Amino acid sequence: MRSPFLAVSAQRMKVARWLLLLTHIIVVCGFWLWNHIRSPGGSLLSKGAPEVLLATGRLAAVLAVSGILLQLMLIGRVKWLERTFGLDKLIWVHHKNGLLVLGALSAHPILVTAGHAIKERASFWVQLKDFLANWDAAPLAAAGWVLFSILGAASLAPVRRRMRYEHWYAIHLSAYAAIALAFFHQTRLGRDFTRNQVLTAYWFGLHAFVAVNLIFFRVLRPTLVFWRHRFTIERLERETDDVTSVVIRGRALMDFRIQAGQFMFVRFWMKDSDGNPTHSRCPGSRTAPRSASASRASATSRRPSRGWHREPRCSSTVHTGFSPRDSASETRS
Repeated sequence: MRSPFLAVSAQRMKVARWLLLLTHIIVVCGFWLWNHIRSPGGSLLSKGAPEVLLATGRLAAVLAVSGILLQLMLIGRVKWLERTFGLDKLIWVHHKNGLLVLGALSAHPILVTAGHAIKERASFWVQLKDFLANWDAAPLAAAGWVLFSILGAASLAPVRRRMRYEHWYAIHLSAYAAIALAFFHQTRLGRDFTRNQVLTAYWFGLHAFVAVNLIFFRVLRPTLVFWRHRFTIERLERETDDVTSVVIRGRALMDFRIQAGQFMFVRFWMKDSDGNPTHSRCPGSRTAPRSASASRASATSRRPSRGWHREPRCSSTVHTGFSPRDSASETRS
């Protein structure tokens, strides 16, 4: 059982994280409202339907990008978030937030194109063609929007169930390119950024904050952990038809902080039948206490696309990641 002091501290940390997110939303919406009310020509929100559509479209854009950056933090294995909420809850929020992001991404081009079409007295499709042909950075935005749309479609449960993990993962990597495209589009064309240097500085800082967290927790930390422990597969043991245990050997495993029953992701790096480097990723759990040189993990696979779709071989290199809040001893307390 955790002490009452630790429980209160954890609850306070949760409240602090939620307040941080709420503060960001207030800041972004506040900048948006200020820019549109304090416009040199008067409040844009009182100048008719075209300006209202444009203003709403700009708000949808900044909220969509904010949601995308939040998506990266939620699923980026950021330990200070996982320790507060738990990986299972972050994944749930990631899924729900993704639906909101798709809605905002869909609304932005529709609202902005409709607003300009009304102002120019042109059809929606003529205005859209004009954007792509004559507006600076608009093609970049269109390419980013297409990438995000593909990513969102691939994340829908009926689609994802039919995809191999490697294909799904490769599509998700395109999110980084889409974010870069959207970033240049916003900072070069977005009215809220071109007329407000404070918001622009905040926006750069926000992207830098997310990038630092991802680089550290997604790249540097796993690399350092692997370099220290040098995980490799010693043997595979088939427990049942859908459960396989992997005995993992490494160095100084007593210092690898993970408990029996704790959820973990295991990624196996190996070569396929043609000698090309490839990898297989599987969620599982620790099923035996660690020793100084060996550990044991087990995973269930019910669908070929989720788990042991390519059985790893002995001596294959192993990268692991685990959630610090999902051990059996903590979830039962």
